[in-house]
Amino acid sequence: MTIMKTRFEIDKVLEFWKARNEKVGEHDQPELNLAYRLFEEESCELLDSIEDYIGKENDVELEDVLKELCDVVYVVHAITIALGLEDKFTAAFNLVHENNMQKIANGTVNEYGKLVKSPDHPSVLPALKGLINNG
Repeated sequence: MTIMKTRFEIDKVLEFWKARNEKVGEHDQPELNLAYRLFEEESCELLDSIEDYIGKENDVELEDVLKELCDVVYVVHAITIALGLEDKFTAAFNLVHENNMQKIANGTVNEYGKLVKSPDHPSVLPALKGLINNG
């Protein structure tokens, strides 16, 4: 079910980029630069909306935060498409998830609440490289 949802999201973003006549899937630098700038902008808007929601400033409601979350996911998928990784994203996400789950057994929690991997925790990068090189 997760695979279908993620691919559905990517396909929606792909539909939008094609409607804009962008050169999707060609590793085109202008589209990657645009997606990068959009990610920067949307990430800041998300952080601002969360901060305002927590502080109840500017009448920010949960739906405002939800909208910004969707915008960030949208531009993450735009970057994925610009890099030609849309067919590998779900598998990569699952590899990262499995690696994160393995941290639970031997990881520690830092002062900010982040789960930190143990020094002997295996890197997920070789698996991701294999996914990119071998499909």
